[in-house]
Amino acid sequence: GNPVPIEVDTEVRWIRENSSLHRTDGASGMGVRFINMAEHDAAAIQSFLESRDSLFYDDE
Repeated sequence: GNPVPIEVDTEVRWIRENSSLHRTDGASGMGVRFINMAEHDAAAIQSFLESRDSLFYDDE
């Protein structure tokens, strides 16, 4: 992990909730857009993403 926290403004772009109206076999969560992110923070996030396995959920 990165010992230095990343602080950046975000905008929520989508929300996936588990409820009786939605499929519950996928994870709940949200997507955010980073706003005015510093280059070193973007590099830290990219490094984190490259070190993790994908959380792909097939919707079909």
